[in-house]
Amino acid sequence: MMTADRLVIFLGLALAGCAAPASAPLHRPAAPQRTASVPSPPTAQCDDEPTSHTTRRSTTRVRRSKSARPRQTQSRRPVRRTPKRRATASAVSCEGLPAWPADRIANEQSVVELVNHHRARGATCGGKWFGPVAAVRANAQLQCAARAHSRSMAVSGFFDHDDPQGRSPSDRIASAGYRARATGENISAGRASAAAVVSAWMDSPGHCANIMSPSFTEIGVGHQTSADAYGHYWTQNFGRR
Repeated sequence: MMTADRLVIFLGLALAGCAAPASAPLHRPAAPQRTASVPSPPTAQCDDEPTSHTTRRSTTRVRRSKSARPRQTQSRRPVRRTPKRRATASAVSCEGLPAWPADRIANEQSVVELVNHHRARGATCGGKWFGPVAAVRANAQLQCAARAHSRSMAVSGFFDHDDPQGRSPSDRIASAGYRARATGENISAGRASAAAVVSAWMDSPGHCANIMSPSFTEIGVGHQTSADAYGHYWTQNFGRR
């Protein structure tokens, strides 16, 4: 089975994501205006053009049906904003999630540790220097939203910040019970390890900027494995209350 990886970010709200060729990793940032090119076999994916605003986010959705061929390359611009609350069809339920295996829990914890490692050192994102910033703390509600979204992508066969019910990251985070002043999200597919996915995000200006943003104080990570060509789905939710 071919493997591929892709990743996306959504920050305050910010989003990011993109796809690459059959042997490369894949990640993407989502933003008010997203663009995407969809080649053929699964490989790597990345999104790396962040943007920010305070009230509204407009996006062009890019979805993949289970029968569709995974994207090779794709780019999305991350967005940052104070979330606007909308009514949602159903709440995110952590109780409804299956027991999380120890190896995936360890991967999620490793992502948090790596994020804080970069925040402590400072980083250059797309030519812009971000100085050292305080560590983000793990939050159970953000983790709930992240796990539920990673599982939804793996089970429903899509790769996007908005789920099949039309809920945005801020909607899903709010329905998990997190009352946010700002939220952000990164997603990825195809990378098997925490080190690989964080490295890809740090190489993407949009994802990197979200990871380094001083606007966020808390984080939740969800890692879900799957039987499709990508094998691994990751969601990284940031928040500030």
